[in-house]
Amino acid sequence: MNALVSKLKSVVGNIQKASSIVDDHASKLADTAKQISGTAEVSAIGDEVITVLSETVDIIQGLIDNVSGTVDGVNTISDLTDECNSNKEQIVDAMHSLSEISERNAASTQETSSSMQELNINLN
Repeated sequence: MNALVSKLKSVVGNIQKASSIVDDHASKLADTAKQISGTAEVSAIGDEVITVLSETVDIIQGLIDNVSGTVDGVNTISDLTDECNSNKEQIVDAMHSLSEISERNAASTQETSSSMQELNINLN
């Protein structure tokens, strides 16, 4: 009987060891599941970061395009300002020429008037 009790004690000891191993594996399996869940969360956060970065790059590209458009507009305004200044100088030159012509015409009209008066005096 002692041999049977000893055998039963040995079997119970082995069952307890097996139960402990099963519990240990269950604990490790639960830890692994938590780690997998954490990895999935990190992956989701990484995907969100990539999306935000992509949107940021698109916004920055839009800003660059707008700045480029503004630079083009400023260059166009500068070119038109130069053209206006050139045209203004041509108008000023034309006004001076017209002024000179008007002065010559006035002098010529005065000479003609004076000549007409002399002719009129000589005829009378």
